[in-house]
Amino acid sequence: MIDERKLYRHRQAAGAHISADGQTVDLLRYTAWLFHQRREKLEAQRDPFLNPSGQSHDTRGDAYARKRSAETLKQRLAVDEASEISPLPAVGDPLRRARCEFDFREFCETYAPRVFYSPWSEHHLTAIERIESAVLHQQLFALAMPRGFGKTQLCRWAVLWAVLYGHHHYVCLISATEQSSKRIEASIRRALETNRAICEDFPEAAYPLGCLDRSTVRGRKQRCFGEHTNVDISKGILRLGGLYLPPDHPSFGGDNRAVIHLPQTRDGAFDIPRDWRLSKSSGAIITSCG
Repeated sequence: MIDERKLYRHRQAAGAHISADGQTVDLLRYTAWLFHQRREKLEAQRDPFLNPSGQSHDTRGDAYARKRSAETLKQRLAVDEASEISPLPAVGDPLRRARCEFDFREFCETYAPRVFYSPWSEHHLTAIERIESAVLHQQLFALAMPRGFGKTQLCRWAVLWAVLYGHHHYVCLISATEQSSKRIEASIRRALETNRAICEDFPEAAYPLGCLDRSTVRGRKQRCFGEHTNVDISKGILRLGGLYLPPDHPSFGGDNRAVIHLPQTRDGAFDIPRDWRLSKSSGAIITSCG
């Protein structure tokens, strides 16, 4: 079977070999011409001395296919180059970062001075102590505080403190309502994208997220030193880490993968996925409760 467009290309290439009057096509001559074209192509592929230039005697259709393949490869290379975000910026202030690793109060005062600008009360210090025990020593507490005492802000920054320093690789923060969960998600994402001190001291977490420009599609192809960053900003989930860290990085040798899960609350139920998994660099698997 042959279509009209391909026949037109063959007539332009063969000329008088298949059409004596330029109006009609001699079927026998056309068949012979196709046979010779096919034989020359096969011989050129088998014996390079018959084709010193190294190019096969292709038809215009083959040339168009090669052009399409070259353009596709060029576009793919351009996408890969745009998806590469290396090199990773150096840590801005290693001493400031190290000072807050095991001190949640210092972390709040250093990286969120505009949020925690008032003096700490006794209740706040008790809450900070409980949060440190829960994050660092996996202890469990039930602590109630009056409305307006900053419970939500403490929880937001406790989540960031836990994942940025690698104290925990999976953190789930449950809110009372769906709107509250969305506000917390926006606040945590905004802190990772716009907080200057966090962006300077934790580039392995903030830099890839900032390069996404809040685009989920970019996260699927983003690479650092040729490796996928595995950054994800899906609804209710912030996936960080998975980067190659240079030897001079404070977290070199550790596992910098982490997930912040903010489940949506609807009718008293939480949409925590039962089959969610996080593979650590050591080979261990962290699964969500279900």
